[in-house]
Amino acid sequence: METYRLRHDKVPLILLDSSGLIHALSRRIDIISWFDILFASPYKIGITKAVLEELKKLSATGTGKTRLLAALSLKLCEKCTIIDTQTLIADDSLLEASLKHDGIVFTCDSGLRRRLSEQGVPAIIITNDNRLIFSP
Repeated sequence: METYRLRHDKVPLILLDSSGLIHALSRRIDIISWFDILFASPYKIGITKAVLEELKKLSATGTGKTRLLAALSLKLCEKCTIIDTQTLIADDSLLEASLKHDGIVFTCDSGLRRRLSEQGVPAIIITNDNRLIFSP
């Protein structure tokens, strides 16, 4: 993490993906505390409009547990910075926003992680023992 701070002089922007939020909530992981550990300096948390719409859709039409977790995710996102993007597809919007704002994406979606890695975008993931780490 020190390397990240040395190479980036602006406040890091963490972009939230619905898969990361839902997975963290289902495992009762306090992501804010983990972000505090990963970033000793100040950081901002953002969410794209497309991800917000995806969470709204899941909270309205998802199955029992998913619906509840999506609704809780929306509550958590109330204090996040909303990022506008050209695309309405959640994964594409995260890639676009991370490239535009030099962001770091919190996700549990392996396909998205692969796409981010190909573009040189860092990701934060949840390990099997419920820790948050930077994706290798």
